[in-house]
Amino acid sequence: MMQQKAAAVGNTIFPFGPGIYANRLEEQLVQDILEHARQEQRDDAKKGLVGQLAREVWLTSEFVKEKLEKVLLWNVEQYLEECSAAGRIGPSTPFAYNVMRHRQMKEQGLDTSPANAECRITSAWVNFTKPGPDFNPPHVHNSDLSSVLYLELPDKMGSLYSGETPWQNNGLTTFLCGNAAPFSCSEFVIGKPVTGLLLIFPANLVHFVMPFMNESGEHRTTASINFQLSSETTVPPWRRNYDWELPHPR
Repeated sequence: MMQQKAAAVGNTIFPFGPGIYANRLEEQLVQDILEHARQEQRDDAKKGLVGQLAREVWLTSEFVKEKLEKVLLWNVEQYLEECSAAGRIGPSTPFAYNVMRHRQMKEQGLDTSPANAECRITSAWVNFTKPGPDFNPPHVHNSDLSSVLYLELPDKMGSLYSGETPWQNNGLTTFLCGNAAPFSCSEFVIGKPVTGLLLIFPANLVHFVMPFMNESGEHRTTASINFQLSSETTVPPWRRNYDWELPHPR
């Protein structure tokens, strides 16, 4: 699935500081999303997005709530648990920290009202990428967590294109973090994605998709979903008061 080897906790890999979660969802869910997105009345999502793609359409809030919310939020919880186990969540990451603290307080039967935290889906859309080349330049998302769900993939995606402009990572998702330096990793490529593969990662983690060239004419289709981790107790670090007697993320 991934080209490089990286430290991992459960389904979350840590090629550099931030973790990237990977899990495969059921085929029926993939087909439901594709059917919904292909309806002609879907609203155009290209305005305000950076992708140079054939078509981008919003998923309706009703569809997200009925079909996606439960399974995606469960995977987000798993991601936060695994980031916590790897020591990547603490008071310096207040959104995730408060969500984890709220969950553990609830498990221990403690009053959760001071740490009212929740995770919600803020936006979801489908990217229809055609060969030509379509691509997504380096970018981040305006949320706390983001995700990619692979819906349709060409058989030979990622192989070298034999046309006039050959390049590696053809149509593949690449993550960037920090600067290239000896004995460190600043780039991580999702080398062999499969349909149904869900990736969850911090929204401020830079990522892009290489130009998509495909001689067979097959399309590449993905869904993008953003999440907000909200908490009434989240305040800037310089104004935050820590109650160290409360349970802390593992």
